[in-house]
Amino acid sequence: MTRRCPRKTGLLVSTIRNGPDGRTGSRPFVAVTVGRDGVTDYLGYLIKGTRTHDVYPLQNRPNATLRFVSGGFVVFAKHTQPRGIRANNFMIEALRDGRG
Repeated sequence: MTRRCPRKTGLLVSTIRNGPDGRTGSRPFVAVTVGRDGVTDYLGYLIKGTRTHDVYPLQNRPNATLRFVSGGFVVFAKHTQPRGIRANNFMIEALRDGRG
């Protein structure tokens, strides 16, 4: 799972933990925890993906603009429409690989 986990900052992969092993009936299991409340709130967006959406600066600030880096250049804009991200359910893929 740690090999399949996307790394931009490494924070998400650092939260992957093995829990206690156990048995349900005749089937063994291993508990795995991924993410931490308040720290990796983006995990759901990574697993399920996002659609294209509109982003505006905060309304209660006059002359507010968005600032981001695009193509190595700093860009300022009043509005942007990110294209979203493709779903990446690395946890299910890792479990399927482990079963094989």
